[in-house]
Amino acid sequence: MVLPVFIMLILGMFELGRALMIKQSLTYAAQEGCRVAILDGSTLASVRTKATDSLQPMGIAATSVTVTTNPTAPSSGGYNTPVAVTVSVPYASVSLVPSSFIPSTAVLSVTVTMRRETVK
Repeated sequence: MVLPVFIMLILGMFELGRALMIKQSLTYAAQEGCRVAILDGSTLASVRTKATDSLQPMGIAATSVTVTTNPTAPSSGGYNTPVAVTVSVPYASVSLVPSSFIPSTAVLSVTVTMRRETVK
């Protein structure tokens, strides 16, 4: 009688640990993408490439990752203007639990903001 509850508790701890690990990986990818975005001549494609490449060692497919920047053209801002990079992934695509147990709207998302580095 206690065994099913105990197993569910253990599986829940594994899933929570996995979610925290994925969230930290998304933070790293957003930081790497933002480092590219604040440089002169950066493009949305170069930011996406850097962010998705950062997630490859974690086994997160680039096709499931969404990378957006604000402003849309990262190099369009002037000196010291903020650039935000958001990296998000549907939780069902990275979860260890079958997707029937996870709401389809669950998304892990991280936004990192840095200031542009340009020549005045």
